[in-house]
Amino acid sequence: MKAIKIQSHGGPEVLSLTSLPDPVPGQGEILVRVKASAVNPLDGIVRMGYFPIAKQPPLILGEEASGVVERDGGGFMAGETVIVYGGGLGVFTDGTWAELIAVPAAKLRRIPAGIAIEEVAALPNAGVTAYGALRTAELKAGERLLVLGATGGVGSAGAHIGRAMGATVIAVVSTPEKGAALADLGANHVVALNQGPLEEQVRKLTDGRGADVVLDPVGGELTGRGMAALGASGRLVHLGYSAGMSLSINSLDLIAKKTAIQGFNIFLVDPDRAARDLDEVVALIAQRKYRAIAVKTFPASEVVAATRWLDERRSVGKVVLAF
Repeated sequence: MKAIKIQSHGGPEVLSLTSLPDPVPGQGEILVRVKASAVNPLDGIVRMGYFPIAKQPPLILGEEASGVVERDGGGFMAGETVIVYGGGLGVFTDGTWAELIAVPAAKLRRIPAGIAIEEVAALPNAGVTAYGALRTAELKAGERLLVLGATGGVGSAGAHIGRAMGATVIAVVSTPEKGAALADLGANHVVALNQGPLEEQVRKLTDGRGADVVLDPVGGELTGRGMAALGASGRLVHLGYSAGMSLSINSLDLIAKKTAIQGFNIFLVDPDRAARDLDEVVALIAQRKYRAIAVKTFPASEVVAATRWLDERRSVGKVVLAF
């Protein structure tokens, strides 16, 4: 089979499509022929060696995929189309950037009818991450949800899923041009960072009350701006640091408004809880209450270009490799 397996840590140049022996399924494992696999920010973090608990190279990257079951087993029939996700694929064990993968049946879900196999490859990781973070923040129907980085994978998933949970969604983008698709995917309002102070824009949209919950997959200085946009007793859930790991927060935003900030790590979620979250996300996919904002597809042989496209933040939505 062809697979993308890093032999050492480094930049995109360590990525290449190479020939490897086909995997042999173990007891309870299902062999899946991968059709599409997403490229996620964590793939780059693992590739660079910045995720110390990850398996050391050699390692096949890739956290999620969609594909076709090769042989009957584990309750699945040959020819069924499936989602492949869960348990640290591409982080703790070889992942989905390969033509074939053998995984436990618990990491598979059937693709709902009518959903394109390329699109669904981009949905589980961002969806489960956003869903788990919003559940952690105890988002309730009728609350005001502010989503930072709303054109990214987790951000767009959070906007879409937050609307499905009954929240009023305010999506934050860098420029108005990047936010054009978000209204179709559930955002009630779209605000651009280059159109004025975030706190002022949010208060105008909420009759001066501010947001109840902020979903923050970005980090850096934007976390402080999200905290400033919270209303009384608001909650910010922080789950990413693409803009930097150092946060600048005004202590008055915590004290005067009695707000809270909480971290979320998908790898620390109880496995049974994570499985239920995945089931919930697949149900939302089936109902078309959660879909991709956009999918940019590259052939697997162009993995270096795909990775650079993501690293340079040229993409709105998700990047996918086609095998």
